[in-house]
Amino acid sequence: MSTESTTTITTTAPAAAGPSSRVRIQLTTRHRDIELPPENTGPILVSTDLRRYQLSTLVNRLLDNEKPTPFEFLINGQFLRNSIDDFLTANGISAETTLTIEYVRALIPPLHLASFEHDDWISSVDVLSEGSAAGQWAGSGAVSSGHERILSGSYDGLPRVWSTSAEVLAVSSSAADGGHTSSVKAAKFLSPSQIVSSGLDRTVKIWRYTEPSDRTSSATMTPSLDLYGHKSSVDSLAVHQPTSRILSASADHTVGLWSTRKSDAPEADNTLIPS
Repeated sequence: MSTESTTTITTTAPAAAGPSSRVRIQLTTRHRDIELPPENTGPILVSTDLRRYQLSTLVNRLLDNEKPTPFEFLINGQFLRNSIDDFLTANGISAETTLTIEYVRALIPPLHLASFEHDDWISSVDVLSEGSAAGQWAGSGAVSSGHERILSGSYDGLPRVWSTSAEVLAVSSSAADGGHTSSVKAAKFLSPSQIVSSGLDRTVKIWRYTEPSDRTSSATMTPSLDLYGHKSSVDSLAVHQPTSRILSASADHTVGLWSTRKSDAPEADNTLIPS
């Protein structure tokens, strides 16, 4: 015959108006690098006054961390935002229950850096950086730190290139000058000097992107190749710079495979060119 042992741990908790009750908890995590030794997971008898901070202190003490790590706690899939007692009361759970509490590292909320304003819905974004596929293929030093670029496609029909500080570096040509005649649904960097976009006008367009080395004038994005073949909106793109190939997915139920080299592309059938 065996008996279940319960560890009692005293922690500092805010003063309560009356005597607090106690509850058994079982600590668990899905992350191996912060797992507790089996003998420290519980059941542990703690005060129901405990909140996230006190539970975090408890886990750090059990892990014997020199530098405390902030933790968040989940009970039945819900984050603990008040005391354990408040959670038990709100969910109709008896203090006689052994609570399984999952702990995870607390994440710092993201910081707002910049807003990229458009005239219509934003349908697509891509990044050109040292770690992106287009940046890596361009070679070491092609995209230096601090000179990353953001590409956006919008329902106003105009792909745009931005700096990370939200400065518009280049806007594509308008429909009258060879740009999209309808909303842009997808846009990708092919390389630091090439961009591909597609949209509701059934067209896949390749653009030549140029930034002046002296920064005395604006960057430019000019059309260099139009690819026709889809019979409906082209909603998604994937690119592979080493083979100069593009995959497109369309609402016409087809996937297109294209070359970025004009010499590899046959003349388009006039029936496929949007009027």
